[in-house]
Amino acid sequence: MTAAQASDVQRLERALQLIDARLARSDLFHDGTVKVVPATANVGPLGLFGFALTTALLQASARAMGCKGDQLLPDVLASAAGQYTTVAEGSTGVGGPVIGYGMFYGGLAQLIAGILEYHRKNTFGTVAFCSYGAFWMGLAFLNTLRTLTNGLTPQIASSANGVIVYKTPMPGPVSGERTMLILWGIVTFILWLCTFSMNLVTSSLFLTLSLLFWFLAGGQPQEEHRNWMKFAGAWGWLVAAIAFYDGAAALLKEVYGTQVLPVFPFKPINRVDGGNFGTQRRVNTTEVHTTDLNGHV
Repeated sequence: MTAAQASDVQRLERALQLIDARLARSDLFHDGTVKVVPATANVGPLGLFGFALTTALLQASARAMGCKGDQLLPDVLASAAGQYTTVAEGSTGVGGPVIGYGMFYGGLAQLIAGILEYHRKNTFGTVAFCSYGAFWMGLAFLNTLRTLTNGLTPQIASSANGVIVYKTPMPGPVSGERTMLILWGIVTFILWLCTFSMNLVTSSLFLTLSLLFWFLAGGQPQEEHRNWMKFAGAWGWLVAAIAFYDGAAALLKEVYGTQVLPVFPFKPINRVDGGNFGTQRRVNTTEVHTTDLNGHV
C-alpha cells in the first residue's frame, strides 16, 4: 500500500468516526428539537386539551358530585334533584356540553391524536390518547343510549301491595360501573409506570387520574356516598388543571422553541429520554468528542 493510499484510508476512517459520533449526538435522537423524518406536528397538546376540557366539564355539570342518583355522569346525578348548572340544563336531563364535547373533543379528538402519535412512533402517546378517547366516546354513547331509552329517571306506572312497576328501564347496576372505574384506574396506573423517564407534570397527571378513577369507584352508589363523591369531584378539578398545564407547556414549547412552562424532566432511563408525553429519544449520556476529517478535535 502506497503512502497516498494509506492516507486515504486514514481519512476514510476518520470520516466514518465523525459520522458515527454526530449520529450519536444528533438532534434526531434528542427531545425538543428535530423529531422524525419527515417532520410531523406534535399532537400531544391536542389530546391533553381534549382530555382536560371534558374532565373539567364533567365536574362543572352539577353543583355537587354527591346529589341523588346512581349513574356515573353528573348530569344524571343532578337530574333527580334538579341541581343543574348553566352548562348542564336541558329538558331531557342530559348535559349537552358534557355529552357533545365528551363524544367529539374528549373522544374523537383524542382518538385522532393517538392515531397520529402512531405515525410519530410514539407508543405511549398512541396507547394513552386512543384509550382515553375511546373512554370518553364510550361514556357519551352509553349515556346517549340511556337517554333514548328514558332510563335516566324511571317513572312509576303503578304501586299496589307494595310492588312498584316501572314504565321505563331501571338504570344499570352499580357494580358494573364500579368495576369499570376500577379497571380504568388499573390501566391508568400501568401508564403511570411508563412515565418515569418523562417529566414530573406528566407523571403527576397519570397518578392523580388513576386515583380519581378509584375514588369514583369507591363512591358507588353515589346517593350513599355523597361526601366521598364531593371529594372525588374536587380531585377531578385537580386532574383537569394538571392536564391543562401539561398541554400548555407542550404547546408553548413547540411554538417558541424553548420550555416556557417548567415540567421538571426526569433523568433518562436506559439511555431513553421520555420527553414530552412519550416522544422518546435515545440519548448519549456521555460526552462524545468528535474529530473533523483532518483529525482536529
